[in-house]
Order: sequence, then C-alpha cells, then structure tokens
Amino acid sequence: MDGLLVSFFITVVTMAVCFYFGQRIGGSNDFERTLGIYGTCTGTVPSGISLIRMVDPDFQTATAMELGACNLVMLASTPVYLLILALASGTISDRQTVAGLTACAAIYLAALKMTKSWGSKTYRWR
Repeated sequence: MDGLLVSFFITVVTMAVCFYFGQRIGGSNDFERTLGIYGTCTGTVPSGISLIRMVDPDFQTATAMELGACNLVMLASTPVYLLILALASGTISDRQTVAGLTACAAIYLAALKMTKSWGSKTYRWR
C-alpha cells in the first residue's frame, strides 16, 4: 500500500511541475510542450513525442524537434543519476542524497532563470 501512495504522490507532483513549467517556457505551443515534458518525465523522450503527436499529428509546431534536442540538455542531469546510484549502492546516506538533490534542484532552477526559460505564464488554457 505504501508503494501505491508514493507512486500516486510522485505522479501528482510530476504532473504539477510539468504543467507549471510548461506554461512558463514561452511560445505559442505551450500545451504541446507540456505534454512532451510530461511524457519525458514519466517515461522517455519517445513517450513525450508520442503525446505531442496525439495533439499535433502533422508536426506543425517545432515541439517534437525541441524535445529531441532536449536529449543533449539532459546530460546535465547526470549528477542526479550518480546520487541515486550512490544511494542504492549504500555509498552515501539518505541525508547526503537529499542534500545533493536539493543542490541540483537549486542549480537547475537558477539555470532556468538565467537562460530566461522560466518566466511568467505565457499561455492560458481554456
């Protein structure tokens, strides 16, 4: 039962974060981008592209190409993988992992602000 609650909580948090940032990256294709980000966060980039394809079957927006280019940017998440692997192997403690993940989140959020990828809401869904 605990696993089900954790899965539900993580799904809701992931969805909230994706919808929050998806509306603030900018551009006219925020909805497609939000779906792509959510698909990527809950699976892989091809999952995100599949969701984009459902709402943009002819790829009239550049969202699918943007998401494909994100693979390069995702190299910046390597410290997160290393922290999780170190925790799983028993090399570092829970506390050290949380501290490391918190530092990564702060750096990633600062990078979003510095690159102006995190701004005010640009699209209002009906």
